Amino acid sequence: MTSSSAAFAVALRDVRFSWPGQSRPVLDIADLSIRPGERVFLSGPSGSGKSTLLGLIAGILRPDCGTIAVNGTALHAMSASARDRFRGAEIGFIFQQFNLVPYLSMIENVLIPCHLSPRRQARARQRASTLRDAAAHLLERLELAPALWERPVTRLSTGQQQRVAAARALIGAPPLLIADEPSSALDADRRDVFLKLLLNECALAGSSLLFVSHDVGLAGAFSTALRLDDLNAAEQGETV
Repeated sequence: MTSSSAAFAVALRDVRFSWPGQSRPVLDIADLSIRPGERVFLSGPSGSGKSTLLGLIAGILRPDCGTIAVNGTALHAMSASARDRFRGAEIGFIFQQFNLVPYLSMIENVLIPCHLSPRRQARARQRASTLRDAAAHLLERLELAPALWERPVTRLSTGQQQRVAAARALIGAPPLLIADEPSSALDADRRDVFLKLLLNECALAGSSLLFVSHDVGLAGAFSTALRLDDLNAAEQGETV
């Protein structure tokens, strides 16, 4: 990996990606860089390839060509299992549908990354005496009362589930946090509260943030705003 890529939290160079059976790429990105600690808002209409790009940055997908580095680690050169381990240790992901485990409580959902990644667990223990204390600290900062912590997530409101998903992504202070349309199910007031909480927690953890949404009205809260249409040279059609 080049020294220039190692200086960035995220660095894509000459990346192209096509879905199997498609004759042309859905993404063709010459350059995308995110600095450590930077808060980036990425917009684009539905179907423009935003989620596909996040899948590449998270190592869920592998590019047809080009290089992808996260904190200097070359994801494009790693095996699928190595990418899985790296993602669990170094990347927090807030999904659009939250992807909480329905039969687990709020606090059990938050602790999942620590059970799957020794590195996430070690970083969490540096911030609190126990893993439960680390999870409790995040839940409190995200304004979730202790009376709710043992409640199954299926009994929570949408806004509460969203904050649980954020706490799960933040535990263990991953260097990179990715949020895929995390506020799409909220009204404007709850969206703004959630966004403020998320940005504050990323700042405290020192995490870089890539926040993806079609709602360009949120862009002003971020240090950098990008449009996928400006980055992507691929001819647009049906994408994911």
